[in-house]
Amino acid sequence: MVGEAIGRVMWWWWWWWRWWCLAQILATTSLGRCEAFSSTYSVSGFSKNVTNLLDSLLADYDRMIRPGHGGPPTTIMVNMNVRSMGPFSEKQESYAMQLYLRQVWFDPRLRFNKTDLGKNEFSMNWMFAAKLWKPDTFFINGKNSYVHKITAPNTFIRLQHDGQITWSLRLTVRASCKMHLRKFPLDTQICPLSLASYGYNSEDMVYRWAPALVTVDADVSIAQYELFKITTTSAKVTVRRKVYVPCILIVCCSWVAFWITKKDVPGRVCLGEVQFDQDALGEEKLSKDFRL
Repeated sequence: MVGEAIGRVMWWWWWWWRWWCLAQILATTSLGRCEAFSSTYSVSGFSKNVTNLLDSLLADYDRMIRPGHGGPPTTIMVNMNVRSMGPFSEKQESYAMQLYLRQVWFDPRLRFNKTDLGKNEFSMNWMFAAKLWKPDTFFINGKNSYVHKITAPNTFIRLQHDGQITWSLRLTVRASCKMHLRKFPLDTQICPLSLASYGYNSEDMVYRWAPALVTVDADVSIAQYELFKITTTSAKVTVRRKVYVPCILIVCCSWVAFWITKKDVPGRVCLGEVQFDQDALGEEKLSKDFRL
C-alpha cells in the first residue's frame, strides 16, 4: 500500500512538472514573438510615416521652379572643405583640387511638422536629390570638373523641418590659373576659384559664404608649392614655390659649359644634353605622378 501511494505521488508530480515546463516554454516563445512583432511594427510604422510625409511634400512640388519664384532672389550659402591639392601646371596654367562643396538654401515648399515624426531633419541620398530643385552652380574658370561616383554618386541631401536644404558633393576640380613667372623661381601664384549660376541672374539667385567659409585639411600638401593662404572673398588660393633650389642648381650647372674649352665639343654637348634631359624627365615625372 505504501509503495502504491508513493508511485501515485511520483506520477502526479511528474505529470504536473511536464505540463508546467511546457507552459513556461510556450509563454516564453509567445512573449518573444510579441516583442519581435512590436519592434518590427514600430520600425515599419515609422518608415511608413516618413514615406507618407515625403510623398505629401513632393505631391505638388515642381523641381523646375526655384524657391520663392517671383519674389526676392534665392540665397545660396556656400562653403568648401579642401581635401587635397595638385598638380599645379605652369605649362597649362591650371591647378586641381579635391573638395567637398556644400550649398545651403531654404525651400518653404518642403517644410514639415517635426512633432509628427519626432525628428528635426532627414538625410537622403542622391536618388532623392534628383527630385528636388537645386542650384545650377558651375565654376567660371573650371576646365574639367566631375562628381565622384564610386561606389555611388558622392552626394547627399539633408532636409530640415523649417525647409532648409543642405546639398553636399565630393568634387575634383581642375581650374585655370594665370601664372606670372617673371620672378621665377621666387614666384607666388594666386589661383582663383569662382562660382556662379549658369542660368539664373542676380535677380533670381545670389551666393553668400556660409560661416564655415573655406577649410583645408591639415595634411594637405603640394609637391612643388607651399600653400600660403586662402582668401574667401572669391576663394583665391595663394601658393609659393618651394622647390626653386634644384632649379637654380640646374641653371648654374648649365653655365659650366661656357668654361669648357671649345675644342672639347663632346663634353659641352654632353653637359647641355644632360640638363635638357633632366628638365624633360622632371616635367614628365610630375605630370605622371599627379595626373588626375
